[in-house]
Amino acid sequence: MLMRCSQERARRLSVAYERGRRKCVELCESIHATLPPEVRDLIYDHLVRPGVEYHVMEARDENGNLRTSNNPLVSMSFFDPRSRIPAEPRVCRDIWRYSEYTGSVVGKEIAERWYRTSTFIVYAEDDLFDKFLTTDVWERDVIPADVVRHLRLMLGSRILHDDSGDHQVIRNITDLPRITNLNAHISIEVSIGIRYYNYGVSTLEDLAPVVNHLLEAGYRNVRVYDRRYPPGEQDLTHLFSRARASD
Repeated sequence: MLMRCSQERARRLSVAYERGRRKCVELCESIHATLPPEVRDLIYDHLVRPGVEYHVMEARDENGNLRTSNNPLVSMSFFDPRSRIPAEPRVCRDIWRYSEYTGSVVGKEIAERWYRTSTFIVYAEDDLFDKFLTTDVWERDVIPADVVRHLRLMLGSRILHDDSGDHQVIRNITDLPRITNLNAHISIEVSIGIRYYNYGVSTLEDLAPVVNHLLEAGYRNVRVYDRRYPPGEQDLTHLFSRARASD
């Protein structure tokens, strides 16, 4: 008797969850059909919390080995999928994450809004920038390079070049123009741990070609910070602007 009651309760819960899921999809479809994009963005902002910072880290490399990094956050994986629905409906939380509840169109808009309003901190020495620009952690066919609006590229304590002269960090810096929006807020931040000169080449000279290219291409919100200087003197963007104006 108890077993039959339990089975009947489970069946009714399953029916109720499915009915609720369909109603959520209908509501999202109605919102998308009725409200303009500006109003929908206001709704999405209540879900994705604009301004949150995300550290782009990966615990393991492409071969499955533990990644070595100077950053203590390396044990966290930014690239874990964020939108896969749990098998058990009762453990679902924040159902706006799942396209099964929002529908594919609204689900993609939420993902795009998340990319546009969040700030992403990428560590150049970890060589994950290309993966970040091309990997949609929401699995909704979003191209991050096209929608990211706030990026901090951190140059850590490793030297910019190794003994062979191979560019370890510059490779990631040169990917910055792949961010397609000219209004994107991009900051390049030099850590206090980087030596002023690496094999006769200064850090700023290393950065100059990419920064100047961004400025000449029309990027309006590029900043360069050198944390080795005292507070109040760390913003060196004007040096690049001045060099460009004198050419």
